[in-house]
Amino acid sequence: MTETRLKMEEVNKNKIQVDKMIIKARSVLRLLNTTGRKVGSKSDFTGLNIFRGNFLGNFMRGNKAHSVNQNLDRSQKAILDFHRDLLLFDEKLAAMVYLPSKISEYSDINGKIADIAFRTNIRMKELDINKAARSIEKIIRRLEAQSRKYAYEIKKYQELKEL
Repeated sequence: MTETRLKMEEVNKNKIQVDKMIIKARSVLRLLNTTGRKVGSKSDFTGLNIFRGNFLGNFMRGNKAHSVNQNLDRSQKAILDFHRDLLLFDEKLAAMVYLPSKISEYSDINGKIADIAFRTNIRMKELDINKAARSIEKIIRRLEAQSRKYAYEIKKYQELKEL
């Protein structure tokens, strides 16, 4: 009797821990989705000739690159915090985490091709964020499966206790 109670308490603790990790993962996923939308909106800007190679155009693109890097930095910090907690919980799940990289240092844009390359780099970072979000979604699915397994075990122990 006491042995089953100890097992049930252990399963309850594990389920609570899994549920906490699911909550953390969902908050990281929300942040990644928001960051993806923000970075995606930064890639849509004008590429007119009057903004290439002058101070105003360089200032605009510098602000875009800085804004993208700020959003990426915020998401990287959240992912790394989640990764730290996940390493303590399960190393196999922690190996699935993908960390998006920041955009490279901004340089002057003088031609149309350089302008297209800059916008393409921003769009690539959006895809990078989406890849990180997919890895977090996979982790959430695995954690939810563990949570269901623990819930089944708790139910099984409760039925056994009633007998």
